[in-house]
Amino acid sequence: MNNVYSLVINFFDEDNKVDYHKVKLLLANNMKYGQKKFYIKDSDLDYSPLSCRGKKVYYKNMVKLMPADSEFKIELNFNSISDIQEILGDLNKVKRDFDLVFKSPSMTEVTMKSYFNDYISHLNFLSSNSRRNFYISLNTRLLSLIDGETLIEKTKENAAVKGFVINPVYPYDFDFEKFTVLKRKYKGRFEFLAAADDFYFLNLEKGVKTVSKHLNLFPDFFNTINIEVKNNNLDKARKYQLVLNDLINTINNFGEEVALKYLLSKHLNFEFNSGNSLTKSEKLILDSEFKKINNKFVDKV
Repeated sequence: MNNVYSLVINFFDEDNKVDYHKVKLLLANNMKYGQKKFYIKDSDLDYSPLSCRGKKVYYKNMVKLMPADSEFKIELNFNSISDIQEILGDLNKVKRDFDLVFKSPSMTEVTMKSYFNDYISHLNFLSSNSRRNFYISLNTRLLSLIDGETLIEKTKENAAVKGFVINPVYPYDFDFEKFTVLKRKYKGRFEFLAAADDFYFLNLEKGVKTVSKHLNLFPDFFNTINIEVKNNNLDKARKYQLVLNDLINTINNFGEEVALKYLLSKHLNFEFNSGNSLTKSEKLILDSEFKKINNKFVDKV
C-alpha cells in the first residue's frame, strides 16, 4: 500500500538490546502481505531504552536489515549536535536510498520568542550535514503553541526538507481541518504524514499518508479500508475504521506497548515475556478481539 508506512516495532531483551531476529520476522510478515514501506524509530512509543551509542548501532543495523525492495524512512533521535553529525556521517556513506526524519526543536518559555530563528538554524545545520532529503517531525503540542503556517512558510526555502510528520500528543488535539488546509495549500512542495492509526480513514480521504503501528497486526484490514475509500464506499470504510479504533482503544487500555507486543508475538509465533503486566483475562480479551478482526468480523457491521 502506497499510503501507509508500517512502524517497525522493536523488541528488547533483558539487557535492553534490540532483538533483531524478531524484527526480521516482523519485516518478513509485512513483505508477505505486500507491505514494503517502513518507518524506523529507536523506540515504539516515546521512550527508548537504548543509550546514545546503542542508537547509533541500531540505526546502522536497521539499514542493513531492510529488505532490498523496501522503501523506508529513519527518524533520528539525538540531543547532541556532535552525535547527530557522527550518525549523519555514517549514514551518508550508505548507498541505499532512504529519507531521514528529524524532530523539530522543542519549545520552552525561554525559547518561545526566538523559536523560529532557532528552527531555521536547525534546518540549516541538518542540510549542511546530510546529503539526503529529510522530513521534520512535529507534535500537536508544538502546533498548539505556534503558528503552523508560519513554520511551514519559513521551511519552504530549504530545498532539503521534503515534508512533515505530524505526531498527536495527549492532551493536545489534532486539528485535522487546519492540517488539511495546510496540506492543500502546500501540495506539490511538501508531503504530509500523520502518525495516527485512528485517523487512517480520514487520512485516506484527505490524501495524507499514515505511519501505523497496528498495520503490523492487520495488513489485510488496513487494505480493506483503503479499497473501500478508493471505491467511494465511505460509509463502509468509516465503519471499518470504528471497529479498528475499538481494538486500538482496547490495546491502549491494557498498556499500549505490552499489549501490542503480546499480540505481535502470538501473530508471529515467538515468545514474548509480558511479565505481570497483562492478566490472564486481559490476554483472553486481546486474543478474542484480534480473532474477530482477522476473521473479518467487521463484515457484520
